[in-house]
Amino acid sequence: MRSIPILAIISYFITCQAQPHRFADFAASTITSLADIPPHAGPDVQDAWRQIDDLIATYWSSGDGFDGNEGKEYTYGEVTGVGARQLAAEMGISSAKAKGREGIIFYDLGSGVARLVVQMVLDNPVAISKSVGVELSKERHDVASSALSRMRSSEYKSDLLSKVEL
Repeated sequence: MRSIPILAIISYFITCQAQPHRFADFAASTITSLADIPPHAGPDVQDAWRQIDDLIATYWSSGDGFDGNEGKEYTYGEVTGVGARQLAAEMGISSAKAKGREGIIFYDLGSGVARLVVQMVLDNPVAISKSVGVELSKERHDVASSALSRMRSSEYKSDLLSKVEL
């Protein structure tokens, strides 16, 4: 995915106001929505984000949490990796904005399979001292616990995972 700074998109949109269809053509060809634009970050941080995304994809499948219980369908959705980074940036806890913000406890109520809970710690190790996921669905909690357990016992073995509670 090619990332485009939001200022570039806004600037492009302003210059194309006389021909608004051009912005739509531009946006459709490069991104699916503004929600797909990650916060501004340098190449080192973007590389770290790619590694974290790959790590999370190793322990959670894209369909985790969407299965019903005994045939019942649940309404369920996950925050994307980019969405988690946007959330952290807006909350002022992203690693780029974390100076003086250490010791934050992140709570995710309705944490599903806990991807967001784990990603917040991995993406923001300076600011986040603990990341807590609370999920009422036993099935989703079990998926989260299993993935986290596998991750903790893998070669990854980061001390950061000790900050995660489910």
